[in-house]
Amino acid sequence: MRAKITADGSVTNSDGILLGYLNEDGSAGDDKEHFMGEITQDCCVINKAGVAIGNLDEINHTLTDKEKQVLAKVSTTGELYDENQTNVLCGSVDFYSAKKFRMVAAYLFFFDNALITSLANSLVVRNVELEEKMRKEEEEKKKKEEERKRKLEEEAEV
Repeated sequence: MRAKITADGSVTNSDGILLGYLNEDGSAGDDKEHFMGEITQDCCVINKAGVAIGNLDEINHTLTDKEKQVLAKVSTTGELYDENQTNVLCGSVDFYSAKKFRMVAAYLFFFDNALITSLANSLVVRNVELEEKMRKEEEEKKKKEEERKRKLEEEAEV
């Protein structure tokens, strides 16, 4: 067993350590209940920064990256297949039902994306890289604004 999701949405790892919380709508929080991300009504998976990191196809029970490349598929019996590894079985969900698809998808995206192998791992790397790029762009904006203000102050002094 990799993890357990209890009736109240608590997510624990195989050692019983609380990882966070899931709601049936696909929203997730860490162990201190800080928002981690959610699945929107239009099946877009977004992280805590509001950046799209994936999508769901609720009809075919597939998880895709933001470019809509299939990462994994959950069968009607709860088996999880890596669609990019020629349908390799990479896990299963006990007591799975279609009503739980969003919760299972949120678990995979926010708590255990290594389970859906290299594409999911690269998804996290791309997500971290994007957040870093956004942070650097914000810093650059601040620097430019400070420089602009400094120049205006110098001009006012002259």
